[in-house]
Amino acid sequence: MKKVLGLVIIMILSAEAFSQGELENAFYFRFGYSQPTKQYWGIDDPDYWENSAIMNGFITEIGHIFIIDQPLAEGLRLGINVDYLAFYYHKIINRDVRSGHVLFGSKVGPCLSYSPVDKLVFDLYGKFNPVWISTLQMTPLTDDLYEDESEFFMGFLGIGFSAGINIRYSVFMFGFDFNQSWNRLNYISGSNTDYEYDDHFGNQGTDAGDQHRIATPMPSFNFTMGFAF
Repeated sequence: MKKVLGLVIIMILSAEAFSQGELENAFYFRFGYSQPTKQYWGIDDPDYWENSAIMNGFITEIGHIFIIDQPLAEGLRLGINVDYLAFYYHKIINRDVRSGHVLFGSKVGPCLSYSPVDKLVFDLYGKFNPVWISTLQMTPLTDDLYEDESEFFMGFLGIGFSAGINIRYSVFMFGFDFNQSWNRLNYISGSNTDYEYDDHFGNQGTDAGDQHRIATPMPSFNFTMGFAF
């Protein structure tokens, strides 16, 4: 992980030294809708998700696109896309449990930017996504009322990737991407006496004997809008 952090820092610092061509560097802030997929938590079972009354969330990102001044063609440049902060919240209500999942991370990777006309830019990108911290709260529901007996899980230094496209016009920015991340969610507290502190939430799609040894997958599709300067 130290080598990964060093690589991220070097890429950011070196990108800042690149001169700008037809396309300029852009700092952005964006937010939007995040939709967990039906492979969330590793549960690839349509029957399980049919009982989910709610599956939704939101996302906020603050980042920078650094353009490399080495033209591939007119209006076409490579660059480095850095998200200093990527925040996700996912809410899932399934059967008798309400779950709230929070993820804090960063992203960095190459991008390909193309500007066919003035002020209009398309960015294609693929990014490495370290998840610095994630938390999961699961609360049982009884008679449509929330009980005060939640289970809490927390994980650090997860890993993931993101791929998508941006459409920028003037200062406006719209985006669509797929994000997949994994993290070991350590049991923190709750009323379940079967859990111990070093247990993990695990991949619920695995056999019970492997459940607490596997990182939890958290895939989502994201639609964002914001501003780029």
